[in-house]
Amino acid sequence: MLEHDSQHVSGENWYQAVNLNPIGKDNQHENAVLRQQFDKAARQGNARPDYFPERSNAEPLKLNLNRIPLAKRHPRNADTLIGEFWDADGLWTVLVSPTKSEKVLYAGSLLPAQVEIDSNPHSKISQYRQPTKPGQLPVEVAEFPEGGKPEPSG
Repeated sequence: MLEHDSQHVSGENWYQAVNLNPIGKDNQHENAVLRQQFDKAARQGNARPDYFPERSNAEPLKLNLNRIPLAKRHPRNADTLIGEFWDADGLWTVLVSPTKSEKVLYAGSLLPAQVEIDSNPHSKISQYRQPTKPGQLPVEVAEFPEGGKPEPSG
């Protein structure tokens, strides 16, 4: 993990993990192809997919973690780090926070980036989107005959 001085907030750092290696032969191959495609497209000036956010600087298998922006910080998330991770499945949002454990420094979550859900119809990771909130679930109405027991089907 590399540590860099923040260009935006004096005294803060951001972190970078490079050369992350996927597990499994299929994942290694898919991510090697992604990296090759990225490098080739970067030479032509259009390295990231069109649906990625304009401000994104994500590169395959590199993780950049920054503090939550000042405007969105509050006491509960003051030490939280946020970043993007791009692998062969798509773009992920990473949220990590320090732990109280001596053995685990940070713990967190990996969620599909919102653009994967909203803007990429071929997303492999949109199936992992956040659970639907109560009240947003589709409602299926089941009718029971008088007496409260369902009729046997078929």
